[in-house]
Amino acid sequence: MGAIAFVAQAERDLLTTAKRSSRKYLNTVLADGFIEIGQSGQLYDKTSIIATLLASPQTQAAMADLSVRKLTEVFILASYKTSNPLRNTYPICRHSLWQKLEGGWQLLYHEAEADNG
Repeated sequence: MGAIAFVAQAERDLLTTAKRSSRKYLNTVLADGFIEIGQSGQLYDKTSIIATLLASPQTQAAMADLSVRKLTEVFILASYKTSNPLRNTYPICRHSLWQKLEGGWQLLYHEAEADNG
């Protein structure tokens, strides 16, 4: 599987309960220096996001408009929107930066923001 296809599938996988509830998967796919800025503006590191996901892995989020592009040989940017009618009345714009490290492609940075139109 190529890098673009891997990242696209990994982004889809991160929206599934099975992957969100797997400590092993999350430790593998998230880089040690991972940070996330959630839609609320809260900052998460690898340890805190894993704890958050394991505590509540269920999601009803649906992905739309996925765009994955290679920025350099070691960085890939994924952008997409999620919608979850149970949590929000508006879509959430999401951006992920993936980095190729010794162990393969890992998620280094993720940001979510409301698309208020």
